[in-house]
Amino acid sequence: MTPTLDQMENLLRNLQNKQPLEESLSKIVREMDTTFDFQSMGIFLKVPDSEIFRLKIGRNISHTFSKTTIYTTGDQMISDLSKFTPLEIIPPGVYIMEHDYSHLLIDPLFYSDVLFGFVFIDREEGLFGEEAIRRFHTFSSLISLIVNIYHQKAEIDSHRDLIERTRVYNYKPFISRAELMLSLMRRYQRDLTVCVLKIDNYENLQRLVGKNKTGDIVQHIVNVLQHSMRGSDLVGRIYKDMFAILMPETTVKNCHALVERLQLQILNNKLMSNSILGWGIVQDSEEITSISQFIHMGEKAAFESARNNGIITDYHA
Repeated sequence: MTPTLDQMENLLRNLQNKQPLEESLSKIVREMDTTFDFQSMGIFLKVPDSEIFRLKIGRNISHTFSKTTIYTTGDQMISDLSKFTPLEIIPPGVYIMEHDYSHLLIDPLFYSDVLFGFVFIDREEGLFGEEAIRRFHTFSSLISLIVNIYHQKAEIDSHRDLIERTRVYNYKPFISRAELMLSLMRRYQRDLTVCVLKIDNYENLQRLVGKNKTGDIVQHIVNVLQHSMRGSDLVGRIYKDMFAILMPETTVKNCHALVERLQLQILNNKLMSNSILGWGIVQDSEEITSISQFIHMGEKAAFESARNNGIITDYHA
């Protein structure tokens, strides 16, 4: 049955209410349930901080299949979906689902170049018509937008919580404030140094010690930075595994002295037993035109530092 305009309007209005992701997806699946003639249907989503995709919600799928079936980034289906192109399979096909099917539709769930998961629907007999396939693509796009909204909300909440607790800026506000400081230091011909701190092999660290303990490590680093920096210094968590520290009126020599103290304080904690830190230092020079360039240079030096077991490294062009 084709959904009426009123039905779609009601669905969209309901999705605008504050509710858990599962509830929003359930409302979409209920609408799909009345729209398509199908055998089984399901939404698989990527498990946060992993390479695994698991069933989030489905129809006519057994408990055993939902609990034991996973896909990983190395699987052929995920590799094909990473091209962000819908898949349409008529047996014989390369993808095995719980039930034998006569027609299988799989759409990637994504935003920009990030794959969130996929949604599938199949028929036991016959084929989906052209109109049904178009409707399925529409629902898939809606699911992609909903999942992306929840991802963005989680990221915003995470950044807001970090900033409120520690006054550590995320990327954009850090860049904005740092550019202003760079302009002031150059106008008055004062020293300026930027240090980049990188947590080496962050993804492997999460797999080794778990997401919660990795969060404790980040919080420990933030605490040390906040208690050791001057009021004029700027601290930013510019990536999940990287911090930038802008130090006005600070020479490279003085920066080294401060970083050595920071390193000792950070590593003097049992949380850091599995961590390697990279430290890259960049001194202001005429060749640098922006804070982004500072960070790029500092990141290169920090990578080199991590490869040398955390030896503090100055950037050299």
